[in-house]
Amino acid sequence: MSRIVVEDGRLITAGGATSYLNLLLWLAEKFLGRARALSAARFTLIDPERDSQLPFMVRGKRQGHGDRVVQKAQELLAADPEKPLSFAKLAASCGVSPRTLLRRFQTALGESPREYRQTLRIEKAKELLEESDRTIEEIVAEVGYDDSRSFRRLFLQRVGISPRHYRRKFQITPAREKSQSAGR
Repeated sequence: MSRIVVEDGRLITAGGATSYLNLLLWLAEKFLGRARALSAARFTLIDPERDSQLPFMVRGKRQGHGDRVVQKAQELLAADPEKPLSFAKLAASCGVSPRTLLRRFQTALGESPREYRQTLRIEKAKELLEESDRTIEEIVAEVGYDDSRSFRRLFLQRVGISPRHYRRKFQITPAREKSQSAGR
């Protein structure tokens, strides 16, 4: 579940350290109307559109599962996530059949090796968006994708916002700050 505020009948919950603020806005909108909720959001400086935890989630290195074969596959995938995946070679490197590796990967992590590799690539792209001024097309190529449109679609699906929006929200040193400090 990636939504911050969830309603199930008479039960309303919010997840995350500051999600109670989103819950308050949600309740204000539900009982007082959108105009009052937006007024409260402006007054308290809360983003009224923040409804998903996806942009804040870090995925990837889940290794507490205890399966050594899956752990080895994870290490091999993490070593070069941008390189093309030969599933048969990955399974052979782990000493199991492709079918066994797929089954064990699904059991341990709830996703396929391909999905896990996509997660690693998305996390690497998030890191590059936060820490560099490279173009999105350069980042797409660096994390191993050929088609920037399909990458953007996958990023949006996995992170909940576009790569450009993610950069605006999370870039550590925005380009405009760098250019201003260089001119001093």
